[in-house]
Amino acid sequence: MTTVGFIGSAELGPRASAATSGEAAAAGDIVVVTVPVKAFPNLPAVPLAGKTVIDTCNYGPERDGHIPELDSTSLTSSELLLRYIPDAMVVKAFNNIFFKHLL
Repeated sequence: MTTVGFIGSAELGPRASAATSGEAAAAGDIVVVTVPVKAFPNLPAVPLAGKTVIDTCNYGPERDGHIPELDSTSLTSSELLLRYIPDAMVVKAFNNIFFKHLL
């Protein structure tokens, strides 16, 4: 059975339990990361190594501060995430970028 760890969830469902980000990363075979982009440096890279990480994060300079590589579009936020968890397999999902910005 595949277990899923959630990092950054403020509310827990009836079958979930509270854990630190490191515990959630270690427990899940598939881990959903939902944190502000500015929190990427604090993610537990070692327990995420070799795991599938579903990236639901979106860059917001008003919240995250300006990140030059993202402002210049030389990197995507998922590429930046991969720099912090280089041994994970990152999959982007649930993106909520405003449709006009995709142009």
